[in-house]
Amino acid sequence: MSSGEVDFHDEMIDPLAEDQKLKEQLLRKYSGYIFKLKQEFLKKKKKGKLPREARQMLLDWWTQHYKWPYPSEAEKTALAESTGLDQKQINNWFINQRKRHWKPSEDMQYVMMDSPAGQTQHTFLRPHSHIASQHLSPYTVLQTMEVAAGAAPSATMMSSLH
Repeated sequence: MSSGEVDFHDEMIDPLAEDQKLKEQLLRKYSGYIFKLKQEFLKKKKKGKLPREARQMLLDWWTQHYKWPYPSEAEKTALAESTGLDQKQINNWFINQRKRHWKPSEDMQYVMMDSPAGQTQHTFLRPHSHIASQHLSPYTVLQTMEVAAGAAPSATMMSSLH
């Protein structure tokens, strides 16, 4: 029987026993179960904040890569090793950080266009470019890009990178 299991047939509790003796009987019988519950509660309490040093290392990486805060698998592995966190914690931290604190800038909006040869071209729109500075609708931007590139009207547009 493992320490978390309870066997109700091992020891009978004497209802007439003194308080101290009763306490000892109950502890002997249920200590494994109580220990397991205590461990589960401690695990739940630990969830939440990551260690300060680990958070700082992740924030440093974030600051250096703010324009495109998507670490590669190799970078995630390196971050996990240097912070002492597991890869799932690294992934979750970046997902939460991007949701809470990152808005792709206007110059990160881009158009994916199919060229006549069937290859996809990525064209980044800069705020100072002729197209982006006019605050045109995504459809108008797409039409303008198609005309400029000589592409067929079957192009695909992504207006943001959420």
